[in-house]
Amino acid sequence: MITSMPTYSDDLVTLGRVLDRSMLTLISCNWFISDLRDYGDEGSFFDDEDSLGNYALLRLRLLENEIKPLQLYVAKKTKEESESFFPVELDGTGIKSVPKEINGFLNFPNGNPTDRWITYPSGLDLPYPDEEFMIAQAILKSSENKVIVWDAELYLLPKEIPDSLIEIWWRWYFYCMPSSSYFTGMLYPQTLKKDALFGWVCYGHER
Repeated sequence: MITSMPTYSDDLVTLGRVLDRSMLTLISCNWFISDLRDYGDEGSFFDDEDSLGNYALLRLRLLENEIKPLQLYVAKKTKEESESFFPVELDGTGIKSVPKEINGFLNFPNGNPTDRWITYPSGLDLPYPDEEFMIAQAILKSSENKVIVWDAELYLLPKEIPDSLIEIWWRWYFYCMPSSSYFTGMLYPQTLKKDALFGWVCYGHER
């Protein structure tokens, strides 16, 4: 039985959610705008400096400029609230690596959430499951686990882990893909949405 682990402040959990949702919004909006231009569907959105498209782009850039400082601040506050339990090492992008203690708490012996996951469908001839099916599976598993639903995957986490610890550390497992230049050096954009029945639904950028 685990007896000593951090419970993180509501302020830090909220700030982390703002970071996650801001990053996900930025990459999704940039993807949408890129598709408009690639397929010639932008219409008059980018005709001149005062167009609706450029109006939106300016405001996206204002948000983009604050992502890196916010990411570093969330990392700093996570370190501060963890330091009486275990050390956290920072680097120029935030937290350098997930501490071994967190892997132990979450039962990830190889330091990866795929240590405790179930993927659907189990056969190549089966249809890709919808969110309703996945949530039903998560509820079935929730008597013994806290569960994160992400697309066609279930991640099973120990029941005794504080919700705040999961929300704080989940993001640091997911860095941007090497093929993505837009978020180089930043976290892979994803966010958790709490569900009282089983745990969380995770929304991310296309993987």
